[in-house]
Amino acid sequence: MSQFERDKHRGEEYHIPVLLLPNARDILTEFNSSIQRIVASGSRMSKDTVEENQDYGFQIDQNYSSSVSLNYNKHRNTNGKVTNPLTNDAIDSINNKIHQGLASAKPGRNKNITYDVPVSRLIVEIDNDMIRGKYDAPVDETFFFDFHLESAENLGGNFRDMIEPLFEERNLTEQGFNWRVPVLRQVIPLTGYDFEGENHSPVFAWDPTNGNTVPMQRSTSQLISGALPNNIGYHKEVELTEEEYWVL
Repeated sequence: MSQFERDKHRGEEYHIPVLLLPNARDILTEFNSSIQRIVASGSRMSKDTVEENQDYGFQIDQNYSSSVSLNYNKHRNTNGKVTNPLTNDAIDSINNKIHQGLASAKPGRNKNITYDVPVSRLIVEIDNDMIRGKYDAPVDETFFFDFHLESAENLGGNFRDMIEPLFEERNLTEQGFNWRVPVLRQVIPLTGYDFEGENHSPVFAWDPTNGNTVPMQRSTSQLISGALPNNIGYHKEVELTEEEYWVL
């Protein structure tokens, strides 16, 4: 990208779709069967002192730990039928097992917390006429939205103020969640999606650490975020810094 192009981008208004929450429970519930891939993991550790003698400096500690991981990829048979669908029952079961698995690290403690894990990667399949029109796609084309977790260093102060009540309501900070949310990286048409790997052919691709990639115009970001669940879908203005990376 030339210096002229960089200067032009600094003067333009760009946006990117984001999700307001990073936790598996909300994302599974909101996107359900449209999820193509979801990767999430978390752990919990606690410690109790079961015996202590301060006179002699003697102490016995009992440690508790548990970890949970989720790496779901939707599979289809030769006829195109999904063989491992994320039904409501399947989602309820996964959410319950996430909670039970982490709660077991120390039963009886923090009874009011519903335990959860952060999602590091999310790909959802969206069927939307307006998006087909935007990318001049056939009537049967669907699109995959590829989200990656972005760190709190890229979050503006106002945005953190927006998500903080959502985090606190779910006790996410108390569970050790960092201030990170899923941010859109790619839009991939069905005809360009690599079901066996990562060699996709996207119609949009953006890397916040690369000043040579460009986010979306405001109208496109609004269109994309409008296809996301109302409870967690949003779009955020981004700008190109002098250091040649984009910040939210």
